[in-house]
Amino acid sequence: MADSAPFDLGKNLFILSKNNIKTTLTAAFPTITSINVEKALFNGLTVRYEKRAPIGIWCGKINCYYFDKEGIIFKEAPLTEGGLILKIQDSENKEISLGEKAIDADLLKFMTDFNNKLIENSRIKITEFKIGPSADFDLTAVTADGWLIYLDQKQNPVLSANNLFTILSEVIKSKVSSLEYIDLRIPTRIFYKLK
Repeated sequence: MADSAPFDLGKNLFILSKNNIKTTLTAAFPTITSINVEKALFNGLTVRYEKRAPIGIWCGKINCYYFDKEGIIFKEAPLTEGGLILKIQDSENKEISLGEKAIDADLLKFMTDFNNKLIENSRIKITEFKIGPSADFDLTAVTADGWLIYLDQKQNPVLSANNLFTILSEVIKSKVSSLEYIDLRIPTRIFYKLK
């Protein structure tokens, strides 16, 4: 019976490719990032890495996964409600595997900046973002109170949040409990509907 090293590393350190090792480790362990492989002659390999830190949960049609600041999914996550972590419900029918990017960087930045501005203001809590089949037109934030915020990722997220605060304080005022949605997709014209 022949001995074999894991990941087909073989026995000869001189012919090992550091790039192949990095690629193999990245595919085998999607929870790690920033892999650095160093060969130490006659001693072996040194592998340094960082673990991905979850900033949210991305849910597709079937499963939910933790994602990092780059939008890369890396570990299965429980289906949750509420919570303190950013949740994104994606209704696109795309197949995605661990270690792949689930969320476009610009869209993720918009959502996190918008959500951070709301947290900073502390009047409104977003429980999840919903991405429709066309993210350019179908981005919806669901509030803890059950009403919706329609957003356009091409707009400035801070300006969108400020427009939200303005309409709530100057127009809707005490009728927030009967709010169905606020549409912020056109910055100069804000629409809303009461139940």
